[in-house]
Amino acid sequence: MNLAAVEPMTDSGNLGEVLAIRNLWAKYDREYILQDVNLSVQERDYIGIVGPNGGGKTTLLKVLLGLLSPSKGEVSILGRGPKQARQYVGYVPQAVEFDRAFPISVWDVVRQGRLGKRRLFQPYTPQDDEIVARSLQSVNLLEMRHSPLGELSGGQRQRVYIARALATEPQILLLDEPTANIDPEMTDQVGSILQELNQFITIVMISHDLGSISSLAKNLVYLNRRLLPYHYASQLRQEPTRGKGEVLPLKYCQFTSNI
Repeated sequence: MNLAAVEPMTDSGNLGEVLAIRNLWAKYDREYILQDVNLSVQERDYIGIVGPNGGGKTTLLKVLLGLLSPSKGEVSILGRGPKQARQYVGYVPQAVEFDRAFPISVWDVVRQGRLGKRRLFQPYTPQDDEIVARSLQSVNLLEMRHSPLGELSGGQRQRVYIARALATEPQILLLDEPTANIDPEMTDQVGSILQELNQFITIVMISHDLGSISSLAKNLVYLNRRLLPYHYASQLRQEPTRGKGEVLPLKYCQFTSNI
């Protein structure tokens, strides 16, 4: 069995736009949570999204996952609408509530990522098992594949959920606060794993921790209902953070905002 790191489904060698958001407005009931959001993400970019609670970060992920339809504007993922592109997008939620006494192994959790790749009631195939093994290898948890999920630490469980997302063979990985509520050592391990994955997967990550995300992402944006370029991540690591009114352009993310 090949346990090399998970590789992308296709690699044409040509880096181009994989995610385009144009004039996006989205609302709950009558309140617009996202207002005139514009964003272009290139293949193998690593975008960090920061902003206040209630600023629309999770709402934006729901739109990208096809769980919330835009009120106005367009969203294109790999040339498809969000619902049509689901098979190419891996998602790691902020927190997963579960009964820690429930007898489910690490292997079985990660194998859930293969459910969308087969017909209902169709058994798992040797290819499925190979992809699950490679996904676990990518997050350094293959040796713990038979361990009960409830016995793992918070950081280890987060790596399991990343592996489950990888088992879908995504071209884009969406993460909602992946380092929240885990200790600094595990935060560093998760960060290193994500940077390795970014060699062949585009990453869009939400975080409230500006210090943590600026050390990982290539580019940062600030979302508070409207989207603003925040800073080059590399510059932010070297310079004091500027106020929201002093935003700098980003190299790979193109914005057209009316703010």
